[in-house]
Amino acid sequence: MSEHPDEDQAILQGIWAEVESDWDNEAKHRLFVDTARDRLALGVAAECYKTAAEDEARAEQATKRLAQIALLAEVTLTSTRSKRRSAFWRSNLGRLLLLILGTVLVMGLFWLTWIHR
Repeated sequence: MSEHPDEDQAILQGIWAEVESDWDNEAKHRLFVDTARDRLALGVAAECYKTAAEDEARAEQATKRLAQIALLAEVTLTSTRSKRRSAFWRSNLGRLLLLILGTVLVMGLFWLTWIHR
């Protein structure tokens, strides 16, 4: 969840109540899932839909939403992981490692040319 978990929980509970009261409204489902994604609370959304899937009348829609949430979670994790990797090379440690590697490479080339004179 974001920095304000109580606020996030209250907002999600309010939207979920609207979803439950108008189950066939696609826009409300989208709003709930999008809000959960934006507030880093896809787990909360998954729990809501998991509970709803126990009701036969709601199982099909809930299962569809659970699959959507799983995909969103995977995409979010993948993009976060790649951001962390690229952030390393922008960090001072990454720059230092590149400088050392470059220095070793240049020194190796000088050494090779010195030996082959």
